[in-house]
Amino acid sequence: MPGVEVSVLGSSHGTKTDSTGAFFLPVKPGRYLVVLKRDGFARQTIGVTVPRDEGRKIAAWLVPTDKRPDPVAAAMLFELPLRMMRATSVSAKYYTREDLEQLGVAELRQVAVASSMGRLESGCPVIIDGDPRRTLPLWLLSTAEVEFVEVYAPRNRMPGVGAANLARFGAEMRQAAASGCTATVYAWLRH
Repeated sequence: MPGVEVSVLGSSHGTKTDSTGAFFLPVKPGRYLVVLKRDGFARQTIGVTVPRDEGRKIAAWLVPTDKRPDPVAAAMLFELPLRMMRATSVSAKYYTREDLEQLGVAELRQVAVASSMGRLESGCPVIIDGDPRRTLPLWLLSTAEVEFVEVYAPRNRMPGVGAANLARFGAEMRQAAASGCTATVYAWLRH
């Protein structure tokens, strides 16, 4: 499909698909959430792992919709790179769909516990699609339902990009600590 806006969250890269629906972005190796959008179609998010020694080809589809774009969902996508900028490789771990498949674990809880290097009870909250108002208990999600995962250790308190965003992130971290959970987990679901 031509004219689809493609952006890679956590990087400055973005483009539009050409007349054949293809695109190329020169991103560094890493884990990214790629967002595809075009008027008249539902936004699509895809977790992509770019290895060190090669590029990555992805295939995606967009579903027609007559709904207006959700501004809350757009705001949550905007905040993901802000969290990534504040995080360190020690305090944050990211997993794409491909990573989860390679790990071969069925429960999201297993991934979160291993990433947080601590104890996470099965009732700990998982923030869904970046929206702190939408949470589910950790035990409820399987890795098959997830496109991208963010796991942040509680000691991740960095100077902020914006005071309001940092305050919200700090509140999320305090909420996790008060609940007996040792990390804050975000799960971007497959749609």
